[in-house]
Amino acid sequence: MQWIKDFLLKLDANPLPVSGDARITELTEAWGSIGLAYAMYSKSSWVSLTAALRSAQQGDGTDLMDLADQYADRTTSGSYTGNIMEVIYAVNCLDRPDTADLAVVEANAEKFSASAPLWGRMLAWGSVPCGVWPVKATGAPKKVTAAGSGPIVVVGTTRDPATIYEWSVRLRQELANAVLISFDGDGHTAYTRSNSCVDRPIDAYYVNGTVPQDGLTC
Repeated sequence: MQWIKDFLLKLDANPLPVSGDARITELTEAWGSIGLAYAMYSKSSWVSLTAALRSAQQGDGTDLMDLADQYADRTTSGSYTGNIMEVIYAVNCLDRPDTADLAVVEANAEKFSASAPLWGRMLAWGSVPCGVWPVKATGAPKKVTAAGSGPIVVVGTTRDPATIYEWSVRLRQELANAVLISFDGDGHTAYTRSNSCVDRPIDAYYVNGTVPQDGLTC
């Protein structure tokens, strides 16, 4: 982990060359971070990440830039086939009010880094667009119990890099009628990821309406 932190800091000062891209010639800290983040979503990407980091060690940022392009739905011509990089702000900026004061952002970056040494600064500075987003957040999220609903199945992965497991636990506690399936594993999401312990009870719920056991751990 320290090597990765040092690697990203080095990228900030000395970006690595990228080949085969019509518009980007250097892998910056920002693109490198996105490439790392993308590979965390699925264990199937870990082999590619290992190869990309080895290439980066040898001074070539092309493979890690390729991973970042996959996350951003970006082609090497510089065009985008999707709008994930825009729509994420349209969603996230409504979660809570944010600031356009860069001094506050810098203070947040230091505070975030104390808890998350690798990603803290990126997360703090990544919220800057929310400070100037034209549609303002109206306040803190409100509690949702979904009272009167049918059974709701919540699925959480213990080492999900995008939606942390603790949120799944809290959601299960907040909902009036819910069960929780926990997957002890890596990657983003659990259903249809080649784990029959997770898939079978969810399939049975979809097909037959059989509610999975609350607290099932796979």
